[in-house]
Amino acid sequence: RFYHNGQLSQSITASGSITNSSVAFKIGRISFQIYDFTFNGQIDEVGLWSRALSDTEISCIYQQKVVSSMPGLTHFYSMDQGTAGGNNISVTALNDQASNLDGWLYGFALNGTTSNFVAGTSQATEILDTICPGDSYSLGGQSFNQAGNYTVLLAGAEGCDSTIYLQLAVSSIN
Repeated sequence: RFYHNGQLSQSITASGSITNSSVAFKIGRISFQIYDFTFNGQIDEVGLWSRALSDTEISCIYQQKVVSSMPGLTHFYSMDQGTAGGNNISVTALNDQASNLDGWLYGFALNGTTSNFVAGTSQATEILDTICPGDSYSLGGQSFNQAGNYTVLLAGAEGCDSTIYLQLAVSSIN
């Protein structure tokens, strides 16, 4: 099944397993006979699972993000360790957040609008709030009483995790 922006686009019946570990796992390029076919577009967040995902899981991933502890996730590249459209000369590999099998980048300018990183979309909710000294801020069953930036995951009824970024400040007493 192929999904585009969370919606099923195409499907074909297939079965089998990957048995030749000496063949490179390529993102954005496929070799067929003597030709290389490259993807013309932008790719962000690539995951490989050892099992089929349900439509609900696909929808959740699209609405929020991949959690590296998902069952069956063998490789996950969030592709966000560089600066979108910026100077990424020193970033030549993708960090694998599921199995630490980093991927190497080939054929990228590594700088400017043809950089190796693009701006993804964020489905997270951002909260900026201030508390008084000695008070606490409660969110998702957690209490925060110090200034800082926090990420809170809330489990949704449909199986999706909601991500909330909390930027908390503590006011000073005048």
